[in-house]
Amino acid sequence: VFSVQCTALRRMSLWGVLLALLHAVYGMVLWLRERLQLLPSWLHRAPSPSSIAARAATWPKRPTSLCLAIHEQQLSYKDIADIVVWSVAAGVRAVYVWDSAGALKVNEKMLCDFIRNTHAAFFGSQAADFPLSFTTGGAASPEPQSKSSPAVFQVLQPADGRQSVVKAVISLSQRHDFKPELLSPDLFAQSLDPKIADPDLVIIFGKHDSLLGLVPWHLHLSEILRLPSHIDVDLAQMMTVFEKFAKCQQRHGK
Repeated sequence: VFSVQCTALRRMSLWGVLLALLHAVYGMVLWLRERLQLLPSWLHRAPSPSSIAARAATWPKRPTSLCLAIHEQQLSYKDIADIVVWSVAAGVRAVYVWDSAGALKVNEKMLCDFIRNTHAAFFGSQAADFPLSFTTGGAASPEPQSKSSPAVFQVLQPADGRQSVVKAVISLSQRHDFKPELLSPDLFAQSLDPKIADPDLVIIFGKHDSLLGLVPWHLHLSEILRLPSHIDVDLAQMMTVFEKFAKCQQRHGK
């Protein structure tokens, strides 16, 4: 009799565990369904160039020039390529990548190949509507112009940061026709190398709060936002950052 009772108790315990698991799974399904319903409808669809462009068209403003400041030891070329391509689809005309360690500059060709392949795969037949050019090897980066001109991509290295300011000062001081009273922001900017567009938005990836020497002269009007990592970043995170930028009001020190 005792063994029969134990067997019955074990069966009851097993059924109790199964029922508890079923309740937990059902509760999780309901929770996920509720959360998915809260997401904007455009996120339920696979991202496309037209859906990103349509979303960006609703923003009060969007960055013309974007700098991705990556302060992480591990680098994902695939994720960087995705970020660049999504940014171009959102209307960004110049994308700069800053790696404080200089690893991306060493492997610049590989990164550009990743971006080209991602650009071709993502835009497909619409690639001609979202052209992208690459500035490599230290060449001067063209200013982003009209929407019909290609967007610009460039990798910046540590030498393009504070060291470029020092070099510009030395270069000006060595000019025989230079006079201190002639110094102006425009003249100094013309002496900087590389010549890049001032970023409207800087996104810092990583745990560092510091810009770690990122082109200081060009950041006087930049909005600076953060994401924890560029690795596995998704479109929703990038759209959230762009929407935060769209809501920012520049007070120019006031």
